[in-house]
Amino acid sequence: MVSSVMESLQKYTSASTVWSDAEKQEVRKLCEVGKSFLRQKLVALVKQAKGAPTLLSYSCDGTPLTTKQRFRSQLGEKAGRRVGGASQEFLVQQALVRFVDGKGVAHTGVAFRDTLPLTEGKSAWAIFAAAVDFLPTLREMGCASIAIQHVSFDRALHAPLSRRFQQHHALVNQRQGSPPDGATGEVGWRGRELQSMLQWDASTPCSAHDAHNALKWALLQDFSDPDLLKDTHISIESLRNSYGMLSQYMAAWLGKTILFVDEPLAGEVLYDLYTLLGVEADSADALVEMVLEGRLQVSRAWGDRADLCEKLSGALLHLWRFSRFTASRWVTVGAACRALTLGLLTGLGSLVHAIVSDPSASKFHIGGFARIHGRVTAFVVKVGVVAYIPETFLAELLEDDRLVARLDPLGRALDEELSWVMRIKPAVWGLLGGGVEVRARDSSLRLHRRWPHRALLHLQQGAVPREEVSLVLGPGRCHREPGPPGSEG
Repeated sequence: MVSSVMESLQKYTSASTVWSDAEKQEVRKLCEVGKSFLRQKLVALVKQAKGAPTLLSYSCDGTPLTTKQRFRSQLGEKAGRRVGGASQEFLVQQALVRFVDGKGVAHTGVAFRDTLPLTEGKSAWAIFAAAVDFLPTLREMGCASIAIQHVSFDRALHAPLSRRFQQHHALVNQRQGSPPDGATGEVGWRGRELQSMLQWDASTPCSAHDAHNALKWALLQDFSDPDLLKDTHISIESLRNSYGMLSQYMAAWLGKTILFVDEPLAGEVLYDLYTLLGVEADSADALVEMVLEGRLQVSRAWGDRADLCEKLSGALLHLWRFSRFTASRWVTVGAACRALTLGLLTGLGSLVHAIVSDPSASKFHIGGFARIHGRVTAFVVKVGVVAYIPETFLAELLEDDRLVARLDPLGRALDEELSWVMRIKPAVWGLLGGGVEVRARDSSLRLHRRWPHRALLHLQQGAVPREEVSLVLGPGRCHREPGPPGSEG
C-alpha cells in the first residue's frame, strides 16, 4: 500500500505532467490520504513519547484570496446565474510535535489542514475556534509528562489569542485531573495540581511579520498615505501590463535617445549604483549605459558595433524587471521599488513619453504611468534602499527562525547591512536621488545601532537612537548629519 502511494505521488508530481479529470480526482484523494496520515502519525508520536517532555507548536495566519462565487436568482419563470470574483480571508494552520528520546534522538511530526474561510472575520474568537477544531491539546492526545504548548501569531492578535489558549489548556488540565467515579476529592485535587505543574505554556509573536512591518515602521509617514501607495501601485502595474509596448517601441526610441560620450560615467560608480538597485554583479559589469538629462549615454567605443541597439535593448529589458507592488507584505515592496528606480534612471520615462505621443498607441494601461510624480519618485528611492535591512533579517529567519538562540548572529548581520548602507558613495547617492531631496529625519526614518534585536532591528520609530543620520539625496548635496547633542551613545 505504501509503495503504491509513493508511486502515485512520484507519477503526479513529475515535471510536465498533464492530468485528466480522473487523475485530478485521484490527486485529491492522495492529498486527503496524506493529511490523514500526517495527523495520525502526529497523535501516535505523542503517545510514543511516554515520559519524555513533548512540544506542540501551533501557528496560523490569515491570507486574502480571490475566489469565484456563483449567484442564482429567480424572477417568475426566468432564472439568472452569475459568476464573479470575490476577495475573502482564509486561515492557514500548521502544527509541529517533537520530543527527544533517551538516546538523544529527536522525533518530529507535522500536521496541516485545508485553508478555512474566515466567514466571521479575522477575529481572535474565530481563529481560536478554528484552532481548537484543528487539533486537540497534548493532554487530550495522551501526553502524561511535561507538555509544552507553544503558539505563534502576528502581533495584531497575539495577546488575546495567547490568553485564550492558556485558559483553554487550564480548562483541559482541570478536566483531565478530575477524580474518577468513586474517588475522593483529594485525588482529583492532586491530579489537577500535578497537571498544572506539568503544563508549560509559551507564546511568541511572529518574527517574520515583524520583519514585514519594519519597513512600514521606518517610513510610517509614507506608508500611511493611501494616495501615495495607490499612485505607486498603479504606476508599477501599468508598466507590468504594458511590457509588450515597451519592447515594441524600444528600437525606434533608442535611435533618438543614444548620446555617445568618451566616458559616460566612472565604471565603479555605475557598478555600485546597479548592484545597490538589485542588479547581479556579473550583469552590472556588462552595463555601461546611463540616463542623464533625458539622454542615454553610451561609451563612444560602442559606436561602431552593428548590434548596438540589440545589445542595449537586451540590457534595458534585463534591468526593467517590474515586480508586483503589494501592500499586504511590506517587505516585498523593496524589489518593486528598486526595479522602478532602475527604470527611471535608464530612460523609462522618455520611452513612455514616446509611446504616449503616438496617436495609434493604446493608452489603456500605459496611461497609468502618469501617476508617477515627485513624491512617488522619492518614495521608491527611499524604500528601495531601506528595505535591504528588514529583507536581510527575514532572509536570516527563513534559514533558521530560532530568534532568541540566534540573537547575536542576527544583530551582526543587521550591523553589516547598516554599515553597507552607510558606506554608499556620495556619487551614487547623487545619481540615485537626482533632484529629489530625501531627508531621513523628515520621513521618520531612523537608523540606529543600539539594541538591534528590538522592534525590527534598527527600524523602530520613536526609539532613542545612538546615532541619527540624515541623507540628503541630490547632485553634490549628499552629507551626513550627526544625531542631536546629548543623544544616547
